[in-house]
Amino acid sequence: MITIFPSKFLPIRNECQLFINQLPSLKKKKDKNIPALVFDWNDAGFNDVPTAPGFRNGIKGQNKAAIIENLTENGATSYNNIIFTFPNGFAIGVWANQIKTNIPWVKNQSGVQNVCNSVTRINQITTCDTCDTCDTEMPLTTIDIENFSHVFY
Repeated sequence: MITIFPSKFLPIRNECQLFINQLPSLKKKKDKNIPALVFDWNDAGFNDVPTAPGFRNGIKGQNKAAIIENLTENGATSYNNIIFTFPNGFAIGVWANQIKTNIPWVKNQSGVQNVCNSVTRINQITTCDTCDTCDTEMPLTTIDIENFSHVFY
């Protein structure tokens, strides 16, 4: 059973639903790591200089592929370049803390569209619940979602 905590943020619900839709394919893979980050990319954030489309600030190498490479170099596994799973929550923190040093250009900039509309962190919480009728323990999986867009501020 999967329970989703209600959220007042529509983009988060949409991203969580995307994650839930991908969950069966994630479970078939060897890597079923959770927690995960779900990115709602904003392509306009990479097209702010008309003469250099696809690059943030018009600088070669400042593109979505560089962010994805940075994520995977820091332990994330990519699923369609939208969902990135991590071995644990600490790994997400390590990734977030190195942004300022290794890819500072992804941070939100005044007068330039952001590289993401939103980033959602999804944590799986699995507990055991005792079945009332048979007195056996059954795993109960809950998905906790958090707006994680602040990572780019």
